[in-house]
Amino acid sequence: MTKEIVLLRMYSGEYLNENIGHEIINLFKTDNGKHFIYLNEYGSFSMEHLSEGKLCFDNIILGVSVPNSNAMEVLGLAKGLKMIYNPYLNSTENTKVQYDVADTILYSGKSLLQIHNKPSLKDCFITFEAEKVLRPNRRIIIKYADKKNTKRNNPNYDCDVFISLKDTRQRSLKNYVKDSSVDYTSLLSLIDNKTLWEDNITKINIEKVTKINLLEICRKQYDELVYSNMFAYFSEKYPEFVKKFAKEHLCTVDNDIVFDDLHVLREKEHTDILLYGKNYLAVIENKIKANLSDLQYDKNNKVISSQMDKYKTVIKSKTLEELGLKNVSPKFFLLLPDYHSLRFHTEEKTKLVKGMEQKYQLVQDCEVIWYSTVYEFLKEEIKKQPYNNDTSFVEFVGALEIHSHKYDNGTYTEMLRRFTQKIKQAQ
Repeated sequence: MTKEIVLLRMYSGEYLNENIGHEIINLFKTDNGKHFIYLNEYGSFSMEHLSEGKLCFDNIILGVSVPNSNAMEVLGLAKGLKMIYNPYLNSTENTKVQYDVADTILYSGKSLLQIHNKPSLKDCFITFEAEKVLRPNRRIIIKYADKKNTKRNNPNYDCDVFISLKDTRQRSLKNYVKDSSVDYTSLLSLIDNKTLWEDNITKINIEKVTKINLLEICRKQYDELVYSNMFAYFSEKYPEFVKKFAKEHLCTVDNDIVFDDLHVLREKEHTDILLYGKNYLAVIENKIKANLSDLQYDKNNKVISSQMDKYKTVIKSKTLEELGLKNVSPKFFLLLPDYHSLRFHTEEKTKLVKGMEQKYQLVQDCEVIWYSTVYEFLKEEIKKQPYNNDTSFVEFVGALEIHSHKYDNGTYTEMLRRFTQKIKQAQ
């Protein structure tokens, strides 16, 4: 029997800008702890994906398109599929099965029929029941081939799996990858790697949904420039929290550093944030979705220089003297979301996870500051005066939360908000 793996893109199309799709159920448990899956685009699949009445696939990789990239970010993995939609049944028979199931499964006390407000009988709500749905414990990227480059070993592809499918994601929200393809083997190795997955899908609690942040409303939650500007602004406004954070997280063994009278500069020699004092200087490069730029390779695709090398050169040769810090050893930091592809080992910060040591070996003398570290620190600070009365500062801290997870939670959180709103509106 031919075996397949399904790649399913969710939350796509203009319709979803203001609505929720039926795939909203894919990443949530029902009230009795079960998992159900909706297969885009119409909740159905053809008989060619059955063999002797059995599914040719038992795994569906759930993801979303990466903006401005020919890639998909993985949000989940559905395993152990049981058919609810059946291609052997006619439309009327399938509708009855769908309605019977949709009327009995509950999310926060409301049936799926109630949540969708008794939709048309033509609608298909559920395709499968899944034995298990897993979430990735870090960001996982699947890169599709494009017309310009199909090489799997291209060093410019920062991804976990590179597949040779071309442009199919433009025509369909789902792709069936057959076991006769080398892509099948690559995807199966991803699925079988237990270290990548967590069994942490939860039931919906409509009382514990994260409130929308001002940056999300403005669609600026991934804008590095906005975050760097906010960091600089509030660092100047509240130097005391900067002094405390620098002592706890931006200092290693230099006990004689004086953190009084710290100053912040933006875009000094093209650096994101430059923090300096009497005998201290720190350069902080803020990367949210982007990776390091100005990477130079030798003929063997080995990195020989990077963006950080340029910063180190100009800071040591020019900036230290300009600021009167001739005998100061500058420190260099990368400020990264916890889901960033530049993931360092916790114990040994000079090496990188997921086989990217070669490409980023030249950042080995940079320390990493995770967004979660900043968020957890400031979450405690905003409980105190004067921060708790500054609504703009509270909003700033709230905007950090989205980048403090092991995977990009933005789309998931937005869909959760819409789903809970629909549940509250259900009659």
